[in-house]
Amino acid sequence: NETGIDKKEESENVKDYCKRVCDKYSFTYTDRVRQNFSGNKTKKNRKEFSDKVLPLLDDETKGKIEKHLDSKDTAKQNMYA
Repeated sequence: NETGIDKKEESENVKDYCKRVCDKYSFTYTDRVRQNFSGNKTKKNRKEFSDKVLPLLDDETKGKIEKHLDSKDTAKQNMYA
């Protein structure tokens, strides 16, 4: 959602949004997906995402997500500079 690849509609609930994204990328939807929609962006969660999800995506989508994650890292580094 943050990357803008497939934005959540304002009137759309999180469950329906997560199901739609899972269907689009052929992922299995479970309630855990919905529960972690706004999860912590910890190093552990990011590594798990990078290891398990990114390899399953097409190159264009993966590139957009990696660019978004890199921009977040740069912003965070600049905040502490």
